[in-house]
Amino acid sequence: MPFEKCMATSKTPEWSTPQALYDELDDEFHFTLDPCATDDNAKCNTYFTKEQDGLSQDWTGHTVFMNPPYGRGIFKWIEKAWSEAVHATVVCLVPARTDTRWWHDFCMRGEVRFLRGRISFSGEGRAPFPSAIVIFRQRFLATRQPKVPDQPDRMQTFTLTITATPEQREYVEGIQKWLQDSLDNKTLIVGGPVDATRTQENENGSAKDD
Repeated sequence: MPFEKCMATSKTPEWSTPQALYDELDDEFHFTLDPCATDDNAKCNTYFTKEQDGLSQDWTGHTVFMNPPYGRGIFKWIEKAWSEAVHATVVCLVPARTDTRWWHDFCMRGEVRFLRGRISFSGEGRAPFPSAIVIFRQRFLATRQPKVPDQPDRMQTFTLTITATPEQREYVEGIQKWLQDSLDNKTLIVGGPVDATRTQENENGSAKDD
């Protein structure tokens, strides 16, 4: 059955989250933002209504609970959740539509928890589709910048933005030290492991085949 036809039993694409399910997730994540809310069903003190347009808002620093409108616009919401995970944690309640583009493009990059059976949405009754929880946690983002014109073709410049919790500080500092050591020794190669000895030999023109 087509996704939109499946939704035809609802008068609105906004399926209100069952309170018991939300409470269970909130106990684990401690949500601070609901970006897909109405004044009547908002789950957090901070929330965005349709008029405020959560897609255009900044979610930085929040732990987000997102139950997006179920319809053709769901792709934009899942894409937004994925992109905001650079500086936020986003927990999504979505239909388990594993054959869709938005599922493969974004949900499969997150942590997926399939829900047993069909959940009953507040005011809408039992859902005619399976559901899943998809979690996008704070992650590392590396953005490639254009090559500097006067550098050799093999040279690339990168901007690395690291967002981490206090518990991850030691791990992040290890990454920073490795990057600095690699740059100092001119052994940083993106795309595979580095043999520092062989790299130095190559630079001196004295490398030999094994």
